[in-house]
Amino acid sequence: QLDQMHSHRRSSPTLAPMTVRSVLARASLLLALLAICLPTCTLALRRSALLHPLSKEMTTQAPETFEVEWKTSRGTFVTRSERKWAPHFVDRIWALTINGYYEQTRFYRVIPGFVAQWGVQGDVEIAQTY
Repeated sequence: QLDQMHSHRRSSPTLAPMTVRSVLARASLLLALLAICLPTCTLALRRSALLHPLSKEMTTQAPETFEVEWKTSRGTFVTRSERKWAPHFVDRIWALTINGYYEQTRFYRVIPGFVAQWGVQGDVEIAQTY
């Protein structure tokens, strides 16, 4: 009877052993998919934050001091912000910067040695929010 019961048991499927080559191929495919999808997901999350000025992402407190390097078609410059100067304004600049508001914006007025004005967002829906 023992032999009879044993003969009715199903055998478990065996998995083919994975070679190093197949593991690397699968890992490469996964990395390629992440490289394609991650920037799109990140942009969608950042855009969502920009469309909701009262969201957690847009009301985050800035560090006490931070610098931003701005790269333009006419060169690079750095701005420095300190919360003690104007806490609410610096918090807003921080949130807009880390969420990509200023990417691909244009300068529309520069008075050398005095002021540069820029920041009109190219996305009409985001521009209307601010």
